[in-house]
Amino acid sequence: MKGRRGWGRIVCFMLAFAIIAGLAPISLAEKIPDPEGVEYDANGYLIVDNQGSLEKKIKEAKDLGVEVTLSEVKEAPVHVRDAEANGLMNKLADHNTEEIAKLDKAIEEQIKHNAAYEGALKDSLLQMLGDHWDYEAVKKFILTKEEQEMNETVQLAKMVEKMTTASVITASPETKYIEEKSKITEKDWFAAGDHLYYEKLFKDGKTGNWVDVDITFESFKDPNGNPKEKIQWYNYTIYGFLKDKPWFCYRLNDARLRVDFKDHATGEPVEVRPIIAVVDIDETQGVGLDNPGNYRVLYGKNISPDEKNPQIYRSNNEEDPKQGIYKEHWVLFTSEPTASFTYTFYHQTTKYADVIQGIGGDAVKYTPPEDKLQKEKVEITLKNQPIYHKVTYEFVGDGPKGVEAPVDETKYLLNQELKPLYPESPVKDSRGTWTFKGWFEDKELTKPLFAKKSSEEPSNTTRMALFATVTDDSAKPAHPVNLDEKIYGGWELSPNTPPAPSTPDTPEVPEDPAPPVEPGQVEETKEEPTKPAEKTEEGKKEVEKKPKKKPLSPNTGDRTDMVVWALILIGTMVGLVYVQVKRRKETR
Repeated sequence: MKGRRGWGRIVCFMLAFAIIAGLAPISLAEKIPDPEGVEYDANGYLIVDNQGSLEKKIKEAKDLGVEVTLSEVKEAPVHVRDAEANGLMNKLADHNTEEIAKLDKAIEEQIKHNAAYEGALKDSLLQMLGDHWDYEAVKKFILTKEEQEMNETVQLAKMVEKMTTASVITASPETKYIEEKSKITEKDWFAAGDHLYYEKLFKDGKTGNWVDVDITFESFKDPNGNPKEKIQWYNYTIYGFLKDKPWFCYRLNDARLRVDFKDHATGEPVEVRPIIAVVDIDETQGVGLDNPGNYRVLYGKNISPDEKNPQIYRSNNEEDPKQGIYKEHWVLFTSEPTASFTYTFYHQTTKYADVIQGIGGDAVKYTPPEDKLQKEKVEITLKNQPIYHKVTYEFVGDGPKGVEAPVDETKYLLNQELKPLYPESPVKDSRGTWTFKGWFEDKELTKPLFAKKSSEEPSNTTRMALFATVTDDSAKPAHPVNLDEKIYGGWELSPNTPPAPSTPDTPEVPEDPAPPVEPGQVEETKEEPTKPAEKTEEGKKEVEKKPKKKPLSPNTGDRTDMVVWALILIGTMVGLVYVQVKRRKETR
């Protein structure tokens, strides 16, 4: 019994398999995967193994101060299957190796230049800062947090780069106050909106060009924090503001000021990498940088952050007796390149009747090293090798004789929209009129590529390249090509209508009179020889109209479908036989 059950299970399994196979789709849209090992980026450019190494080496060289000039060369597109076969990937990798070698050489030389420049850099800083801050403290002031985490070689390169391009904001011997470009609303007063213009305040450390500044009084508050519209000059006949220097003398109060950098030659805003020195911060006074927000700060021993507001740096109840000479009363700010900054000078007490404050001062002096930093220069060529895909066409089922599927010569770059080629339609032959159904993703012609053809498509396309859209939503791509693929088309036949059969008019012919029959004579009947029945024209038409055999499956009727349905029939018959045999044996 076990053996019989085993055979029964096998037969049932075969039957189930045949049924499932018959119901499953025979074929889907044929999208051919790219060759293994061939990769490309979002732009459709080939990627080789050392591509990332070249990009990292470029960044390393720039970080160390090498002047890297990049140029891109775009090669002619190549079919994705020819990239490796033609050795293009190896050629691209070899080119990258050569460029990496050039960068390595430049990096090695630039490290030597930076090391030689470090001594001169320290000497220049000592001139301005003295021995109040050591070199490590200055590095934390100049470098960002991310840069401070880099290795020592890169940190030195960053210090050299930033200090050689930094601008110390303080008056120069050539600084002049320009009354015509300034505005003072009321004599003896600074009002909100008043501004003072100074030309040639400093030279841009990067370009060496003179920079002017326009200083605007934005707002004021009294020692109790109440807003004020204006503040009075203090002893204006002597001070008021020091001519040709951005220093201001006024009675008490907090003052918020904006400093805008202008190119001296053009008067246009210009970005600089600032080192802002605010000096002579006495008892009860303080300073805070309001903008830009990504600043770094370096302050003297007699300065500390305010307990309530750490963004304000106040004096520790001591006074600078020489108005800016003592670095213990300095606060320095720096930031990445900016075209302006805003600061507030605080004086929240009634102990003193006046304020003297400003930017820089006679004690703030910085002279960059005389010898310029030597820079390595290297030109790097980036080769971009675009790839393309192909689209092929195939007709499914019956169609007009002599009409072949179009051949698409388009080189489809990555995600480029398909431009379908349409055959001439309709086409007439001896069987009737053939109409082209369109292009589909599957051989069963159930998934059309384009739900709606372009309004520009003529009725008779004669194999013209046409665009089509999927829907009325123009934002959606029609059909992006990102793999080699094959699309399918089919034809629909409208048979010729046969002419109606006609019967010719034949005149009636009278029969010959039979000869008389004599008495006793038997009438003889002549038998005409039997002739085969002639086929009428209608009969011939019936033969011609005999319908062709329908395919055994609802698909295309190819051999694959016939085999599947044959499996279904065989499985069904075997199952029925097995059931009958089993019943007979059970009744014995």
